Amino acid sequence: MAQYELYLCNDRGRRLMPLTNLSSFAASLVINNTGAFSATLRPPATLATLQNYHYIERNIRKDWQVQVWFKTRGPWRLFAAYLVLDWGWGQSEDGGEVFSFGGYDINHLLTRRVVAAYAGSTHTFMTDYADDMMKAVVTDSLEDDALPVPTTGSRAWADLTVAANLSKGPSISKEFAWKQLLTLSGGGALEDIALPARQGGNPVYFRIVPNTISNSAVTWKFSTQTGQPLTDRTSGATQVVFDADKGTLVNWSLDYDYSEEVNAVYGLGPGTNETQNVRQVYDEPRTKGSYWGRCEGIAQASIQKIDAAIDAKANDVLSAGRPKVTLRGEPVSRQGQEFLRHWGWGDKVIARAKGKQFQALVWSVLVGQDEDGKVTESARLEFQE
Repeated sequence: MAQYELYLCNDRGRRLMPLTNLSSFAASLVINNTGAFSATLRPPATLATLQNYHYIERNIRKDWQVQVWFKTRGPWRLFAAYLVLDWGWGQSEDGGEVFSFGGYDINHLLTRRVVAAYAGSTHTFMTDYADDMMKAVVTDSLEDDALPVPTTGSRAWADLTVAANLSKGPSISKEFAWKQLLTLSGGGALEDIALPARQGGNPVYFRIVPNTISNSAVTWKFSTQTGQPLTDRTSGATQVVFDADKGTLVNWSLDYDYSEEVNAVYGLGPGTNETQNVRQVYDEPRTKGSYWGRCEGIAQASIQKIDAAIDAKANDVLSAGRPKVTLRGEPVSRQGQEFLRHWGWGDKVIARAKGKQFQALVWSVLVGQDEDGKVTESARLEFQE
């Protein structure tokens, strides 16, 4: 088990106080989404710690941060920072007072921006590498140059920058006027970019990472990765293997699903009857997968003015209609293969089940402490193609 330290910070990341008297807490991370945080605090018996309790409950503000740090062997490292977005008071089962607060990790900033530009503009219709496209839409969301420009305030956040382009994702075409960059359910413009890249076999992952860290401030950077969000642990000296037959992968499932396959798509562009611009995209090997193999679908693209935009809509349907092979399970931390020491969130690892081997991602993790002081750590693996 790792050791954990938590700190309450202001909205710019300046440390205000250590959170040493929490009754319980839970903190999660999820790939291409927002992780969550929650904590409870009871009024302590001693005067010194009671003063800390009152400071928190009386002063806590929206977007204050909770930094979660961990240590296995070696230095302390930042697990994640969470924006405080809700808090309140209640009564416990024993009749005492409980103060609770929580929120989401720093990726929540992406839910606060939309692609604020008119359809058909260079800010909303793009052909680019998927990772560079993600950075372009985030960059645009931090600037005031696209029409319509803000009528009050500015969209810029000096403490959030965007990493340089890497051009490692697949080339795709997308349009997403007025879409939220990210939703709490995992949708939005960034997922619209990530989906065809993932289904095409070259996934792109995004997150906001620390750029500079000190006790007085933290700055952030929007970053992308291909292959896996963090470390490839599928070979060599750092290889990590979870095997269902050996009990190191539990609560697992392996599924093959062709029930919603689409492998030939008609893109329905503008026009009516014989004058309608209808484009076709298809995956020929899949259409010939069996005697009955051709599975058709349509993509509504009546507002798209150019063939490339219609094709992009049709390819979205084609990508979404790929047959799905999914492996999910819970990896077991054990000696020589310890969570947060030998592997962690965002790593690519080997997972084995039913005599087959997959390169799976540690898709989500949850760490916490209950009211008895017991530390818990859990993770979830996922492979899908």
